[in-house]
Amino acid sequence: MKKILSMVLVLVLTLSCMALAGVSAEETEFTPSEEPIIYFEVPEDWGSYKRIFCHIWELNNPPLASWQSKKERCTAVRGTENLYSYDVSVLSSFDETKVYGVIFSSDTGMQTYDALFSAECYGDTMYCDGTKLPHPADSIKTAIMAYWKNQDKSAYGPLMVISEFGKVVGSALPKPLTPKDLMADFLSWETAYLWQVNNVTGKPHQIIIDDISHQLSFSKTTVSRLVDNAGIHVKWEKEDSNLPVLLGDANGDEVVNIKDATAIQKHVAGYDINIDVESADSDTNLTVNVIDVTAIQKYIAGIELGTPIGELYTFGQPSTYPA
Repeated sequence: MKKILSMVLVLVLTLSCMALAGVSAEETEFTPSEEPIIYFEVPEDWGSYKRIFCHIWELNNPPLASWQSKKERCTAVRGTENLYSYDVSVLSSFDETKVYGVIFSSDTGMQTYDALFSAECYGDTMYCDGTKLPHPADSIKTAIMAYWKNQDKSAYGPLMVISEFGKVVGSALPKPLTPKDLMADFLSWETAYLWQVNNVTGKPHQIIIDDISHQLSFSKTTVSRLVDNAGIHVKWEKEDSNLPVLLGDANGDEVVNIKDATAIQKHVAGYDINIDVESADSDTNLTVNVIDVTAIQKYIAGIELGTPIGELYTFGQPSTYPA
């Protein structure tokens, strides 16, 4: 009996240790390595390559080394089939306080899509998800999307750009840039990106702007302001846009709070006040009245509602919310 009890106790202790180890591993956060080394998992479909390279450049500036030069060579990690490392310290001008672009490539012409990288990524590994896209700098070439295993994709993922086909590609923007900045640059007369997409796709400005704004999850108010701020003349009719509104944002400041409830109250009372009627229709019944004020007040108080106040909503679309 004692032997049986001892075996049971050992088994229980073993399982407990395994469970604790699992919890610890799951809760452990990534900590950048003190060694300036980064890694890359070479995709299996890259074929018979002999060398892998790491190309790093400061954004909007020349690269830190020549393309696929000796300084860019990666080293195969012993005991693995497709894992390579790169020692960033060979780049004497690398500044650990800055954000850079990074591309991994092979001597057979394969390469990853532009991604963001900094010293926060030391010790981390890039991997490819198999997605192939035209390279942003040369649409004749193909680039493979690559991500860091332990980084926020919006901070150190594939560089976010708007392609010549009007598609938003990538997930990361260097701080302090935001998707709104990306759209503002796209709409700028100086860059003429909007007109380039128009020439390539043949789509009118209205459709191009709407499509990109949907991809970036912009409300109609946001897009209207971006177009107005661009100071450009485009063939774009705001009334005809099928963009969603930020439901409850009656005053158009892109935040739903007590100011919106007050604005609707004044509108209902007959004051001469400018509000976004679609956004103000918080209960989506196509009428703006005191019920909408109450709905916003409940939203602010944290009371669960049957309409998506504070979220993007497109009128005329089938609702997923209960009546």
